[in-house]
Amino acid sequence: MTELLDGTLTTSVGRPRYEGANIRTWTGFKHFMYLTEEVVLQYFRERGVGAETLHHIYGLGLEIVDTRSACPRRSASTTR
Repeated sequence: MTELLDGTLTTSVGRPRYEGANIRTWTGFKHFMYLTEEVVLQYFRERGVGAETLHHIYGLGLEIVDTRSACPRRSASTTR
């Protein structure tokens, strides 16, 4: 992240949605991407410049164009 709207870092707690749910409790790559997209959109929404506001007031679009993610590795105790 190169520049923040208000200069402060933010954290978010979320959980995967039902779309594309895997068997059992496994969380896959696409789930992390969905969570990442949701957190970024919420960040802008909380600062008054969400996708809807940008579109209706300023005629701009808010899109996540390129993202990269790495799924955490499972520890040896969880692979049994």
